Amino acid sequence: MIQPADCDPALLGETRFFYDPHPGQLGAAAPLPHEIVKVAATLNGKTMTLREAVAAVSAPGIGAVGVVTEHSYIGLWLNTARAIHFYRIIRFR
Repeated sequence: MIQPADCDPALLGETRFFYDPHPGQLGAAAPLPHEIVKVAATLNGKTMTLREAVAAVSAPGIGAVGVVTEHSYIGLWLNTARAIHFYRIIRFR
């Protein structure tokens, strides 16, 4: 994972197409917060910079958001009392 602060500014400034948002359901031990599901849905099908998309996912202030460059997605790490949960929020190309 690359935290936005650790990203090469050129990478964050690249325009990308965002697709395949997390569905926000299924059998996760900790469900994805509804605010993040809504953000992912609004990013779906849009073209913007990685910086703008990371800012949108970070806006609710839930968990740690980062860019997983080797698999081309934005991820969310969420600490709970029982575990650390990881989610792929939305893919980009």
